Amino acid sequence: NGTVDRPMVFMPVSRSQPWGGFFMRTSQGIFQATGTILTGSGADPNGGAGHRSEQCLFLVDGSPRVTLTDSAAIYLAGQFGHAYGGGTFNFTRFLLQRATTGGEYTGARFTVNDGAFIDFPDDSANFVDGDNDALYFVSGTHAFTKTLFGWTKDDGIDSGGSGFGRLTYQSCWFESTFHEGNSLSGYKNVVSRDTVYHDCGQGIENGYNAP
Repeated sequence: NGTVDRPMVFMPVSRSQPWGGFFMRTSQGIFQATGTILTGSGADPNGGAGHRSEQCLFLVDGSPRVTLTDSAAIYLAGQFGHAYGGGTFNFTRFLLQRATTGGEYTGARFTVNDGAFIDFPDDSANFVDGDNDALYFVSGTHAFTKTLFGWTKDDGIDSGGSGFGRLTYQSCWFESTFHEGNSLSGYKNVVSRDTVYHDCGQGIENGYNAP
């Protein structure tokens, strides 16, 4: 634990030599941090999971918990996370900026208050169709309040696959996503209140099955 003024920092010795990440493989696993900055993870370009091959900062299997408060994950060489089947993620006043993607999550539970998920992988104008989403949810229950998503080469939040899930957005903002702000497919129950979709390829995509 650190503070906003004196944060704890996880970083490589050299930016050109990234470190790896955290492997959380048991349901009893807990990563809890306050006032913490994580940067330069993702050393293995082929050590990832899901739609991207790069190593994740948090690779979760089972139902461990990741809680970040007044914290940031910035300038990652790979993905932010991946959940094979479960996992609970609680973020309060959290920034994720500059990763290949926020990652893919199956059966997980996200709760975010006062967050920002931006720049995947960068804020340039070049077009890339490579699953550079802020977040990708296959299934699970997720709630976002006062959270910004933007400047992605693909979607703000992709909820692909045929899984069941509930997504709730309260006072959120989606901006400058090359494809969809929300890409919806599968059996998803989605509620957006006081939420803006601005300068997106599409605001909301109503895909296959029954979103």
